Amino acid sequence: MPSAHEDDDSVRRGHSAVRYTQGLRVRFRRPDGLLERMLWFLRQASALERLINRWRPLLVLEASLLAIMRPNIQQLGAGVAYYGIMAMMPLLVVGLQIIAVWLGQEEARIWFNELSARVFPAELDIAALLGDPSAQTVGVISGLAFVGLAWGLFKLFGAVSAILNLTWGIEPSNTRFADNLKEIMAIGAAATVFLVSSVLTWVVVDDFTSQVLRALRLLMWADALASASVTGLVNLLAWLLLVLSLVIIYRYVPRRLVRWRWAALGSLAVGVALQLMNFGFVMFMTHVAPSQFVQGILASALVILFWLFLAARLLAWGAALSAYAQSVYDLDGPQPGSVFR
Repeated sequence: MPSAHEDDDSVRRGHSAVRYTQGLRVRFRRPDGLLERMLWFLRQASALERLINRWRPLLVLEASLLAIMRPNIQQLGAGVAYYGIMAMMPLLVVGLQIIAVWLGQEEARIWFNELSARVFPAELDIAALLGDPSAQTVGVISGLAFVGLAWGLFKLFGAVSAILNLTWGIEPSNTRFADNLKEIMAIGAAATVFLVSSVLTWVVVDDFTSQVLRALRLLMWADALASASVTGLVNLLAWLLLVLSLVIIYRYVPRRLVRWRWAALGSLAVGVALQLMNFGFVMFMTHVAPSQFVQGILASALVILFWLFLAARLLAWGAALSAYAQSVYDLDGPQPGSVFR
């Protein structure tokens, strides 16, 4: 004779089975009518919210994605793009003029066209910035360009500092960028490391690969393998330097203590995202964009401006990811959702 405990278990099992079957039928039954569909979507949204609140990584991602959608972050992202190109163009002009004096007008144009072909599609006409390679012209142009470079970098660093502090809940009114030497040094060091990373990616990799292959004198299949290996190693080094520059920014620029592990988390995420974005840009410019979209110096500036805007958004997302990860896991930072109220 079954015991009362077994009866209880069978009833409980039968009850749960009935509930499970009904739950499946209700869950997967297609909702009919506008009201029922709206209620179904609300139930799914509520279930997703419960999942996010229960699983910490989703909570961090939700809060960090909301952070970069704030209007002031968007405005500062546009400022980073604008001041970034204001800083890049004078630097480009100075470099072109110095190269023109050193190599001569024609050789400098050939060299820079080859360099541009490695970085951008061949239709981009940046070499049109080359002017008269006389010493007087170079002096005047370089002086004006350095003034523009200093102004552009000052505004650019200020916008980057404001973005990073905003993600930690520090308003721009409380941020005195010009008075904080630590921020200037940190962003300057990060910019230097990023510049080295860019030079490795755009300039060194091809020349270094060709020199190594000439020294080794391998067979055809081994030559291709060595070329891919050397290129991959140099690109890996460039990516690690990029991540290092982001770690410096996320660790030292915010006006509060940021732990290394969360600064590294945001840096790794943004480093991967930037590589994917660069790959998408190359594919778009090479295979999708019409020729008139990438012709001329104005088109080149617009492309760089758009890239800088997206990079600024990724920079803000990495900072928000670091901030909310430290907040959720170490209970030390802005609470998810607190800065949006």
